[in-house]
Amino acid sequence: MSLIFKNINTHNADISRIERLYISAFPEDERAPFKRLISKSKRRDMSFFVIYDDGQFLGFVYIASRKDLSYIYYLALEEDMRNKGYGTKILSALSRRFSDRRLFLAAEQPDESKSNNAIRLRRIAFYERCGFHRTGDALLEGSVVYSLLSTCGRVENSEYRSLIRNFAGVLLLIYPMRIIKNGDK
Repeated sequence: MSLIFKNINTHNADISRIERLYISAFPEDERAPFKRLISKSKRRDMSFFVIYDDGQFLGFVYIASRKDLSYIYYLALEEDMRNKGYGTKILSALSRRFSDRRLFLAAEQPDESKSNNAIRLRRIAFYERCGFHRTGDALLEGSVVYSLLSTCGRVENSEYRSLIRNFAGVLLLIYPMRIIKNGDK
């Protein structure tokens, strides 16, 4: 495996493929407008990478950063590229690339009443195998509650809100986004 991370822009040959993957990988209530992702990615505190292995399109990752904090906002692999070790390699590469930062992500919180609870549990177990640890807190974004996982301890609500304000701007006024302490309990 020889992973290549390339910055995404509107001239990327795979831009429509990236958008299709984005729409298929994330439910509508978890997606920001794709054009917003593209426009915000031009800022130095946002990273939007398309990922290749020896020229083969794998997927993408979107990371928002602020001060010493980086949030893996979106990570998606093409369906036929999943369960082949790429996710582990990508997270390992990101951990190295952002080693001077506190790296965190959110995964749908386990909920026995949800039909996809087994997938939620597997996803969290995968992130834990990749060096992320549950902080014990949850993240509320819109109407979705996520378990918060980090490579370097807790993330404070004020830090998260400062980071996300760069991305969401005024949407914070109408779209609830905050950390819920001890959210997994």
